Amino acid sequence: MNRRLTNDELRIMKGITSTLCGSVFVNLRFDWVAGDSPPWYPARNLPGKEWRMNMKTMLAAWIGWGPAALLLAFPAFAGVPERTSPADGAVQVYVPGGEFTMGVDDPEAPMADEQRPPHKVRLSPFWMDKYEVTNEQYARFLNALLAENGTNWTDRQAFESVHARVLLEHPLGGLEYNARQRRVTVKPGRNRHPVMPVSWQAATEYADRMGRRLPTEAEWEFAARGTDGRRYPWGNEWHARWTNVGTRAPAAVDAFPKDVSPFGVIGLAGNIREWIQDCYDINFYASSPKNNPVAGPGPGASGSMRVVRGGSFMLTEWDARTTSRYRGIVSDNRPQPGMGIRTVGNADAAN
Repeated sequence: MNRRLTNDELRIMKGITSTLCGSVFVNLRFDWVAGDSPPWYPARNLPGKEWRMNMKTMLAAWIGWGPAALLLAFPAFAGVPERTSPADGAVQVYVPGGEFTMGVDDPEAPMADEQRPPHKVRLSPFWMDKYEVTNEQYARFLNALLAENGTNWTDRQAFESVHARVLLEHPLGGLEYNARQRRVTVKPGRNRHPVMPVSWQAATEYADRMGRRLPTEAEWEFAARGTDGRRYPWGNEWHARWTNVGTRAPAAVDAFPKDVSPFGVIGLAGNIREWIQDCYDINFYASSPKNNPVAGPGPGASGSMRVVRGGSFMLTEWDARTTSRYRGIVSDNRPQPGMGIRTVGNADAAN
């Protein structure tokens, strides 16, 4: 059955057609074919010969170059490399590394000094979790710890060990602890929601147990921003419905598929914030090394505070930007509100 093209489909096909054919006329005619003709364009008066000629041009371009253009324009069609972790079932996407501009000079941005100066960074390739770590994955991790320690822990020690790794009493959290069974369970309907709130130490421990690590700040920004300096993971225009920002609660990690980065990472602009490996240093950008930078404890950096990245359901559009950076307290080893986990793994350039 024939159907009218949607606006999104129309924009995509128009862009590819216009690029391939190099013809404004064909682009305008494509509007008419899709039923979206500009009122000032004399579609009905177009000579038949001219119409047939341009239709042939457009169709030839589509047949000859359309598939290649789709592969270039949309990584998802090209089969972005993915792998699944045998440790926790996490799907990871391959980020090929390379050079990009980190930071931005935007005087209107809140806490603008944290995001400047813009500077060139070169990264080695790595694998990044496609989604944030879920309640289901984290419950398996906690139950494995409980099983390993068995009778070595008293009932109180068992509870405190779980509580140190996730704030069970948080009203938006998705985990529960059964003291009699010494077992962590997921609240109904929360399996695919991101685990939160967790401490930086717990996030680091989880990553280590899974054979991975927390991302560096540069890796996180590159995975979100790519090489074209985009403001949001999907591009430069804000779309409030494309990510979980300014709402009342976290959503499932795959609930906002349009919140996707150039490399296929989902949910970097919203849902919950994510712990980063780096120590927080407001002046680090001014002295950052170019290759694989990571801020450790030292002059200007605080080992008691770590970098926090990503937007959140309880924050704003500013926080959803790929350059926004914040700090979280880690010295007290307590779970921090709204904080979750995304991990990375090293990769060889040959991958």
